[in-house]
Amino acid sequence: MKIFALIFLELFLPQPLDTFTDVSNLKAFTHPLFFYSNDCECGMFNRDFFQLELFDSISPAKKTNCHIIPPSFETGYSIIIIGKQGDFFKIKFNEEKHPVCYECKDNIYYVKKGNLGTWIYNFNDSVSEFDSIPLYEKPSLTSNIITKVEPSNSVAVILDIILDWMLVETIGKRQVKGWLCPQNQCGDPYGVNY
Repeated sequence: MKIFALIFLELFLPQPLDTFTDVSNLKAFTHPLFFYSNDCECGMFNRDFFQLELFDSISPAKKTNCHIIPPSFETGYSIIIIGKQGDFFKIKFNEEKHPVCYECKDNIYYVKKGNLGTWIYNFNDSVSEFDSIPLYEKPSLTSNIITKVEPSNSVAVILDIILDWMLVETIGKRQVKGWLCPQNQCGDPYGVNY
């Protein structure tokens, strides 16, 4: 009952844009559009999404001109989303090496929403891993299912978060948008088999 009350408050009570909201340390990865947005299926990367801008703070006076590139030509960085504020997610890097500088101590930054990704995967052992994954109209299992995502269309961009639910949009030829339940999220940049 407590969860439904929190979802109600998050959905229906207006909050100022600058209000910081904690989220439950959700795993995700950077550069999803760089690796997965090309329509050509030719193994090429989308250069439009090569650099990811990081911010020290979301106030304009403290904006950093820091950009990071993917750590390899396999995947983006592993990160933890620790909060959201306005059009930004507050993240910390989940990497041994600091992606910005060798001697940096703080690894907490802001990144604009729509620049982080998750794999959509069926972790339910009672059904086939190849079954379609539902995306919901609202962040609740009792909400209407908008569509189902095929396993072949399994990388999505994270647009927003409420509690541990992610509003996602799939990448590829058939883009669909909806709320992804926590049991179907995989934030490991290498996917579910690692």
